[in-house]
Order: sequence, then structure tokens, then C-alpha cells
Amino acid sequence: MKHTDNELAELFFSAARISQYLSPEKGGVSYMGQYRCLLYLDENGDCKPKEMAEELGIRRASLSELISKLEQKELVEKRPSPEDRRSVRVSLTGKGKVTAKHCRAGQKHFHSRIFEPLTEEEKEILYCLLSKIKRYHEGRIENDK
Repeated sequence: MKHTDNELAELFFSAARISQYLSPEKGGVSYMGQYRCLLYLDENGDCKPKEMAEELGIRRASLSELISKLEQKELVEKRPSPEDRRSVRVSLTGKGKVTAKHCRAGQKHFHSRIFEPLTEEEKEILYCLLSKIKRYHEGRIENDK
């Protein structure tokens, strides 16, 4: 049976949305975007919001909102950049570092739950197909720059 591109896209995004319900307790972090910000800062240390937005593939305005929410929870802090006082750098607080470590601890279990219904062969096929889609569109994005 052939499926339309629309059916495939709907299924793909539906499967992606399901992952938020399978996610581990994220240590008081309510949304996947906040979770990703914490893990990014945990891996990379303090950074400029512009760099972080580019690496996470989100708009700077969206990142600004995420950072504000994480600041309210006392998980991140903004400080003036030592190189340029007009810009800021974002870093994890002590509480943010503990929360990020808690988030990481649940990642392996979370990832295995997502792919639990697949055999090893099906996982390999899915990996190859998703990699092919990603490479194709990354190439298109680079060509459009």
C-alpha cells in the first residue's frame, strides 16, 4: 500500500509528539525546549544566546522566552559578556547543574522506551531513512544560504 507524503508527515510528527509523554521526569523542567537548553548549557558551558539559538535550531525570540522561564526557576543566569558589555552570556546555576545531571540520568531509559517496539533491524532501517532525509535537507539549506 502506498502512502501519501501528507500521511507520512502526519505520522512522523505524531510519533515525535508522543515522545513528550514518554519523557522522564525532567527535574521541574516543564517543556522539551527548556530541557534541551539545560542539556546544551551543561555540555557547552556558558554561551551567547545567539550561538545557543543557532545550535538548537530555534529562533532567538523563542530562546529568550525559554531562558526567562529557566531564570524564574533559578536554573540559569544571564551575565554581561566580558568581551562586550552590551551582550550577555547564559550559564547554569548550581541548581541548574544538578537538574541537568538529573535530566541526563533518565535519557538512556527514555531513548530505549521510544524505540521499544522496534527490532534491531527496524531500528537500523529507521536510522538510515532519517539520516537520508536529514542529509538531503541540510544540503538544501546550505545551498539556500
